[in-house]
Amino acid sequence: MAKVFRSTDGDLKAVARALVDEPEAWREDARKFRTPQDWFVAMLRAFGASDASPNAPVVLRQLRQPVWSPAAPKGFGDALQEWADPDSLLNRGELARTIAQLPAMRTLDPQSLADVVDVTAGNPLHAMLADT
Repeated sequence: MAKVFRSTDGDLKAVARALVDEPEAWREDARKFRTPQDWFVAMLRAFGASDASPNAPVVLRQLRQPVWSPAAPKGFGDALQEWADPDSLLNRGELARTIAQLPAMRTLDPQSLADVVDVTAGNPLHAMLADT
């Protein structure tokens, strides 16, 4: 990354391309657990939403990542242990269930969601969704 940055005089587009092309960035053990905000945005994209509803800040507060209100001055963390506790996972599951029950969601192909939420190719979720 540093080499590309220096050789392109700081061209961030070139640096971003280099990052995407870097095999190290795609290693399975290098993946991060999505923060609530990232997860919520992925859900909106999966359902084809063009914008978030006015209650999005309430949803993020329920997921323990209130907008502009991190608990520490350094901001919100991005490590697995900060977001994957049982309460947080239960909140995500409940929100996903609530969204899935909306009338507009009945026409959505569940298999298409697997691509949006970063489910790896060998994950059994693909087989389960194929049976729906």
